[in-house]
Amino acid sequence: APSESARSEAGADAQGGAAFTLEPVGRPIATVCDEDGVIFFQGEQDDSDDEEDVERSLHHFSLKVVFDPKRNGLEETVNFPIDVGTVIAGRYRIVEYLGSGVFSRAVQCFDMRTGGMVCIKIIRNNKDFLDQSLGEIKLLQRLNEHDTDDSHHILRMLDFFYYKEHLFIVCELLRDNLYELYKYISKSDWT
Repeated sequence: APSESARSEAGADAQGGAAFTLEPVGRPIATVCDEDGVIFFQGEQDDSDDEEDVERSLHHFSLKVVFDPKRNGLEETVNFPIDVGTVIAGRYRIVEYLGSGVFSRAVQCFDMRTGGMVCIKIIRNNKDFLDQSLGEIKLLQRLNEHDTDDSHHILRMLDFFYYKEHLFIVCELLRDNLYELYKYISKSDWT
């Protein structure tokens, strides 16, 4: 029979036996592989309490803040206005509204610096959405760093910045999402 201390660390069934045991769990690990099982990214959580170890494990990235030096204060509205022809951050001209999700809206823009088309996610002005999007930026940066030749066909993040109280994430333009493609295919003669 299990000892009293073992029972306190395990779930017990009606007869007092162990229904399940609790085992120590190591650090969470994230692994991303290609179709051949070759790992191209692996990371683990650092939960060390040692201040020196924590400082060594911390990372950072710079967030470009674009602003008009002649203007100060809050924007007139919490929603970023999406109007065709509007220039975002002095560089991206809105060409078309693409759609929206829970925490962002997407627009197709002409990059006046490179001459190409891009997709820009405009994150809604909300702290939780901002925090979630900063995590998305960190993930995309990491994935893009480990797939520089685009052999794994991961979405390419081209730029990100904060402008008029909103976070903007600039990515390559891919067009319709999988849901829109599914709707199109289900309405066509393919089925």
